[in-house]
Amino acid sequence: MSFLRVLNLLNNSFYNQIPQSIGGLRRLETLYLTNNSVSGEIPSNLSSCSKLTIVRMAGNRLTGEIPAFLGFLSNLKVLSFYNNSLRGSIPPSLGNLSSLEELALTYNALDGIIPETLGRLTNLSIFLAAANAISGTLPVAMFNLSNIRGNKISGQIPISITNASNLDVLQFNDNRLSGK
Repeated sequence: MSFLRVLNLLNNSFYNQIPQSIGGLRRLETLYLTNNSVSGEIPSNLSSCSKLTIVRMAGNRLTGEIPAFLGFLSNLKVLSFYNNSLRGSIPPSLGNLSSLEELALTYNALDGIIPETLGRLTNLSIFLAAANAISGTLPVAMFNLSNIRGNKISGQIPISITNASNLDVLQFNDNRLSGK
């Protein structure tokens, strides 16, 4: 299947780990594995799929950390890993994805801070990170925030948020924000 561009296995009953052979799909642009029972870590040789634009693996049993190599798949527009068991912090390398429009990480076991590098993502319009243990302060440069409720984010909401002309919804509830 070396010419495969779209692999859509959405809403099935697949289980076990994602096979390493997926890295052989070098022309793959869209990968939908949402709502299965896939477990294990995100395979490292997915980094060979340099044409990927959409990766949706939400609603599975994925473990391990979000791999830093994802930040070097320069065509990515959508990364969706919500409702898994991913741990660790958000890799700063994701700030390299200038085309990234959606980053969905809600309902995992992520901790650490939101990397300053995500502030470079001018196309990011959906950032979902609720129900994790993310802490620290908000990066001043993040304008297009959507949903970071239910974490441990502290400090003040940056005044620069007033420049977010494309912002439709802003949800910061259930954090540790303070100030004006």
